[in-house]
Amino acid sequence: MARDANGESLGLGSGVRPGGTFGLALLLALRAADTETATELSGMAPSAGCHVAASGPVVFGFLYDLTDGWAAPATMLLVTLVAKTVLDLRAWDPGQVRSGG
Repeated sequence: MARDANGESLGLGSGVRPGGTFGLALLLALRAADTETATELSGMAPSAGCHVAASGPVVFGFLYDLTDGWAAPATMLLVTLVAKTVLDLRAWDPGQVRSGG
């Protein structure tokens, strides 16, 4: 696992393996500035994650049917991997999440 200058784990790959994004979502609550924000994040992250996860197989199958090949679905997986890695790195930035309203 990659480490920063202080030897702390960067958490690379926590969103790549199956189920890894769930653990990443749980870490968001630890970055909350107060209990209200932690409650909001704890409610939002799993439900948003389920919606995204449920759409993946549908989009994957649609791309396969649309293009009659595996290039487009494989590209979708690669783009998703890159996006999850970027979000994973962003989630490990220092700081706190504050309520928007």
